[in-house]
Amino acid sequence: MSTSRPTFVGIGAPRCGTTWLHVQLQSHPDIWLPPLKELHFFDAASRYTSPGTFQIANPLRRLVAPGRWGGRSTATALGQVVRRALRGDTEAAAWWMRVATATYDDSFYPRLFPGAGYRATGEFTPAYSLLDTDDIRRIHAVNPDMRLIFMARDPIERAWSSLRYNVGRGRLALDLTDGPVVVEHLKAEAVRRGTGIVRGEFRQTIEAYLEVFRPDQLLVGFFDAIAQDPHGILADLCAHLGVPGFAFPKAGEAINAAAKESDIPAAVRDHFASVYEEQNAFMADRFGSYALDWARRGSARSDRPATVRCDRVKF
Repeated sequence: MSTSRPTFVGIGAPRCGTTWLHVQLQSHPDIWLPPLKELHFFDAASRYTSPGTFQIANPLRRLVAPGRWGGRSTATALGQVVRRALRGDTEAAAWWMRVATATYDDSFYPRLFPGAGYRATGEFTPAYSLLDTDDIRRIHAVNPDMRLIFMARDPIERAWSSLRYNVGRGRLALDLTDGPVVVEHLKAEAVRRGTGIVRGEFRQTIEAYLEVFRPDQLLVGFFDAIAQDPHGILADLCAHLGVPGFAFPKAGEAINAAAKESDIPAAVRDHFASVYEEQNAFMADRFGSYALDWARRGSARSDRPATVRCDRVKF
């Protein structure tokens, strides 16, 4: 069986194991993912805090426009064409050439995926967890039967991991050992769309997508299962995507590893606990599984279901 349009999208959440999933699924012979992990196609509009990869539609305008996704993006894409061609990876070189020269509109999006040879094709962009209804409908228009993957994690651990990641990458100047200062920063940032607080609102994301897609199209996976049951979560994903099972030889490897919750200063943990109390209750009530451990602040149990499909949940 082959496909002429993408069949799945990973919609979030950030710092919840989507990089690990991307790496694992790339090894499956019946699944294709693009050379660039996060396309940011549907969140290119300036109202989002995305990198705007596909923000400038016209290739000539991109060539002369300033900024990261102006002429520099075209140069970057063409550089990838050369590098991939020199390595003999003609498929990736052709993909980057399309990115460099195409006019970007919704009819272009399917061209980012192969039209034959794979049972499932798709991408992971965790920032799609912030899409508004109009942009979620754009995904639906590409493929009304699109399978959706949403990875969830203890919101406290996810938010702390995000902070550690951004400080470590030099994106944020903040002394993470000073709990009160961190809390003040979080309170100041909480009003901004796209901050770590907003990205942890799993209920908002899930309900927004279920306004457009059928519940059976959305699979919620748990970050905890990557450590506790990696082959179980991958088997569930294969079933969800309609591909045969696979051994996944790198399933036990840590990818993009995050900080442990024990590193969180008490003031920050208390702040997050207050902020995410409702989220934890919602996830525990609707999905159970590892979310029960989040709400109780207990250690993860290995007998929890690795994923839950939304048509098996009462809303």
